[in-house]
Amino acid sequence: MKSLLNGAKIMKENSILQNEYVLFLNYCRAKFPIFHNSKVFIKDLQYAVMKYLEKRGEKVTLPEAEVITEKLTAHLEGLGILVKINESGWKLNYPEFLTQKIGDPL
Repeated sequence: MKSLLNGAKIMKENSILQNEYVLFLNYCRAKFPIFHNSKVFIKDLQYAVMKYLEKRGEKVTLPEAEVITEKLTAHLEGLGILVKINESGWKLNYPEFLTQKIGDPL
């Protein structure tokens, strides 16, 4: 099925996400409970890719989002932002997302 996908569209969307990865990560943080050293799952990233691009006016299908997410995670791994834990998840290595407040101890 991946061979039937629009390669040019995928490259365009992937380029957008790689160039705007800080905005994308902040979008993810606003939508999901992610923070420095938290685990990030592939399905959450695929959903976030679809919704982020949709907000930018770019509609992508789930199969397209899967390919785009695969390329984006490889890019973020290369930057050291994602550390692969297993086939379905990564640890987020992004000190900018350190939690600032100590939770309620009671």
